[in-house]
Amino acid sequence: MQAAKPPESEYRQSIVRINKYIRRGGSLSGRERNCVFLNTGDPRFACVSAVTGLDVDDDSRALALADWDYDGDVDVWVTNRTAPVVRFFRN
Repeated sequence: MQAAKPPESEYRQSIVRINKYIRRGGSLSGRERNCVFLNTGDPRFACVSAVTGLDVDDDSRALALADWDYDGDVDVWVTNRTAPVVRFFRN
């Protein structure tokens, strides 16, 4: 009769499997489309993802807003975990 594995061992094995999956390019987010919300001034927000064009199917992690080309409009830089690693949205 074989002894049962301690729970810590199973947990560690699960973490190892998840790390291997991510290193192979897997995603825990399921490659969901990016969401953009606009503050409407009251306690609610409006989803403007499709209107802005930022609703791409990337594995995004962060964004930065700047007037990159000095034209007075806000430009957006988005970083992704997978390719393209950086995406630029002008205006």
